[in-house]
Amino acid sequence: GVRSQISVERYMKCGFGICGQCCVDDTGEPMCQVGPVITGQHALSLLEFGKYHRDKSGTIIQY
Repeated sequence: GVRSQISVERYMKCGFGICGQCCVDDTGEPMCQVGPVITGQHALSLLEFGKYHRDKSGTIIQY
C-alpha cells in the first residue's frame, strides 16, 4: 500500500521499442517507452521483477 516508483533498468539499444532488447515478461512491454521509471504497483505486476537480471548479451542471471 506504499506509493513508490521503481527504476527498471534494461540495456536499451534503440530507445524506440523497435529492437525488443528492453522488453519485459511475455507482454513484450518495452521499458524504453514505458519506463524506465514505473510505479511500484506496475513493477509488482511484472513476472520478471525481482527474480533475475540480464547481462549485456541478454542472458538471464538468477539472483
